[in-house]
Amino acid sequence: MKLRKLSVTEVNNYAQKLLSYDPILQNLSIEGEISNFVAHSSGHAYFSLKDNESKINCIMFKRYFDETENKFKNGDKVDCIGDVSIYVKEGKLQLYVKEMKQAGLGELHIKFEELKKKYKELGYFDIKNKKDIPVYPKKIAVITSKEGAALRDVISVFNRRTTLANLLIYPVSVQGIYSKDEIVKAINYLNDNNMADLISYLQLTDNTHQQ
Repeated sequence: MKLRKLSVTEVNNYAQKLLSYDPILQNLSIEGEISNFVAHSSGHAYFSLKDNESKINCIMFKRYFDETENKFKNGDKVDCIGDVSIYVKEGKLQLYVKEMKQAGLGELHIKFEELKKKYKELGYFDIKNKKDIPVYPKKIAVITSKEGAALRDVISVFNRRTTLANLLIYPVSVQGIYSKDEIVKAINYLNDNNMADLISYLQLTDNTHQQ
């Protein structure tokens, strides 16, 4: 039997339609911790909900976001009600949030604050332990994912604004259980081989492509 050839748009539209008929994924209640929160100038809110294992990208349109009573931020633990669907243009699974309320400070954020406090007590953040940032660095390394429009924007702006420095992109995973090990390995490699005067870490959040 010959298979019918589908376009990418047809596949994404079909997936979207399947999700719209799923009783579990429509008008569901979900709990998670907010990350990558952006209140866009359009009035929409873009963010991710995550737990210890995974995350889901979310959007809350202006008409719903205006009805919320709280000012949300990264690290907040929230309860959301919404629908899971596909953003057809990008083929991305997203949660379209209609209601959101505070559920307390997220456990991951609490752990982060505890770790930050620990390192502060050890003196890691003391000014005397910090190196001066070069005024005119000749070699700049960016540790980040090699995917995403945001990285292309960084490269474009860099090429437009300076001819005095070289840019090195060191690709790593920016999420997942192994990401921290890759980031540490990248920093050590760049330092040990004297490959950069300045090292920056970029965690891509391509929220402008969520609709």
